[in-house]
Amino acid sequence: MNPFFPLGLATMILLGACSQQDPCPYYRPNCNDVAAGTVTNPVKTDAVHATRTITITDVSSLEGIILATTGQIERFLEQDTFKITFSLNSHLYLLLPASDTGKPPRILQVDQGDEDPHTHAGDPSSPQFSPDGKWLAFSGDVNDNSKSVSFLVPAKPGSVTRQPILSSNNKTNYPRWYREHDTDWVYVTNFSGLSFFNATTNTLDRATFRFPLLGDSVGSVQPATVKGKPVPGAFRGGISRGGTWMGTSYASTVLWQVGANKLFLLNNGDQQCNPSMNPFDSGSANADYMMLLGFGGDKDVPTLSGPLREAEHQNLWIWNQNDKAVWQAKLPNTDEVPGTTYTEWQRPMWSTSPDFATALARHATGEYDLLVVRVTNHAALANANRASLSQRGGVLRLAAGNFASNDWSHLWTR
Repeated sequence: MNPFFPLGLATMILLGACSQQDPCPYYRPNCNDVAAGTVTNPVKTDAVHATRTITITDVSSLEGIILATTGQIERFLEQDTFKITFSLNSHLYLLLPASDTGKPPRILQVDQGDEDPHTHAGDPSSPQFSPDGKWLAFSGDVNDNSKSVSFLVPAKPGSVTRQPILSSNNKTNYPRWYREHDTDWVYVTNFSGLSFFNATTNTLDRATFRFPLLGDSVGSVQPATVKGKPVPGAFRGGISRGGTWMGTSYASTVLWQVGANKLFLLNNGDQQCNPSMNPFDSGSANADYMMLLGFGGDKDVPTLSGPLREAEHQNLWIWNQNDKAVWQAKLPNTDEVPGTTYTEWQRPMWSTSPDFATALARHATGEYDLLVVRVTNHAALANANRASLSQRGGVLRLAAGNFASNDWSHLWTR
């Protein structure tokens, strides 16, 4: 397929009518969302828009939902260093290894109940650890139709400094990390709704900004660049570790080859969602790989092993620039999670390690479990021959409870 094939009729119809009910739960696209505009870093005086001291505290109310012990997690990850974050019931939590490996991880609450743009309780979302695991960035309320604020906090217990990540019109979403020239940068988009590829201008809707981490503080907002190249629109899937590719999805799925400044429109412009770029080491042969979810239906998924048909969110996929699915994660079976039949995936996120991802899996009761998914052998996927469809490894059921389809997670491990 020609990667620059124009958007199909169905996509053009979506452009003409701003849907309030889309297949990816939780988001509410707004036809009147403000475009990029002038880059500013406004000074605010309220609690949300000011740097403030917060306390990340232990909580005991969630102990019953954590099903895996610290030791089980360590054995699954094959190491004893990890941090996990997830949202649940409009709160954001941090899991740290317990000193007694026979016990569940330590649970801490990160949010302070004032993260929405109006200093009320928000709905913390899209959290992501920095590559070194020291920092956690997240959106305070990606669901707000006019404004949203992202935050940066140290990923540790105790009294810490929470810093707002502010951009033009106070709208920053989907924070993603990238290290360039010995500086850690946080990249954010300036809106949360559907983003479409424009074949005429060879760009995406809206914009991406970035902020440097300067010691322990966030620097001023800048128009986003990667290796000196301006980012051509709103990219929410992150950047490959070597800075050679950037990806996004929801609605249009696009991979941007940074050096050639070339955009690849995938899946014929049909909507997909929940993108996360690979964390492969710099120099990987497959730096264009991006994890995402599709919607299934009457269109086959183009895979390296031929076309496959799926139901909505039946598989996790990793896609490449050649418009092929190169990796498949089927839903867990009853041998892997006894007594449970899963019906769909939600919210996949590639971890800071290429070997793992986290995702929600829905079972027949309608509830969701939080799972850790072994992607596959790092070297095998990072430098695969791009000729055959890879399959996931095992899964670990981490938590079960009142998770919803709009809850997020991320795993940091070395």
